[in-house]
Amino acid sequence: IPGTPALKAGLHERLFNLSQSLAHAHTPEARRDACQALADAFSKEDAGELAAALPPSTLQHVMPLLRISDLHCVIYACVIIANLAFDLHGQDLLLAARAPGVLLQAARKRSRDGSAGRGFTSSASLGEERDPDALTLTQLLAAMQNLTYNNAEACRAIAKRKGHSLLRTLLSHPSESVRSFAAGALANMHLCLEQGTAGAGPLGSALLGSLTDPSMRK
Repeated sequence: IPGTPALKAGLHERLFNLSQSLAHAHTPEARRDACQALADAFSKEDAGELAAALPPSTLQHVMPLLRISDLHCVIYACVIIANLAFDLHGQDLLLAARAPGVLLQAARKRSRDGSAGRGFTSSASLGEERDPDALTLTQLLAAMQNLTYNNAEACRAIAKRKGHSLLRTLLSHPSESVRSFAAGALANMHLCLEQGTAGAGPLGSALLGSLTDPSMRK
């Protein structure tokens, strides 16, 4: 029966063991394998059960993956975060782990590495499958979109770090998936503003402009 104490204990033990495998991975190959195994576990479980069974150490091992150069590990970390963020308690755990700031920092790096910023590459024909930075950026934004859904604290954390400026810029990215998830995160922040929970004044105007300026919608 889903959700029984025995199953929760079993899931907790499995997540703990996978987290320990990640913590003790001493080679890039071992780390990548451990990341993949943990991401697979997160993708197959209910978000609420994951949040209830999650060992405290798991996110301590996952969040630093967003800062490393191995894009496979970054993507696996995004899968873990995105799935956990489907649950309200999971969002709280991610906020405690400072996920909004770490996701935003990683997205800025990937956007720079992928020639985003002030001028994207004009060759959209490369396709996301051949553009690892675009693929990684897509996963980062997907995690950010899930985390900001109906979560004023996450929206405030990203807005405080001027994340709306990056998201607005990414509405012009050659990748359709990047544009879509950037718009989704902006829409979540816009909803928080409408509800009066994510800030006001110049910041609110900037965020609202991100969605209402026709020149930024492509």
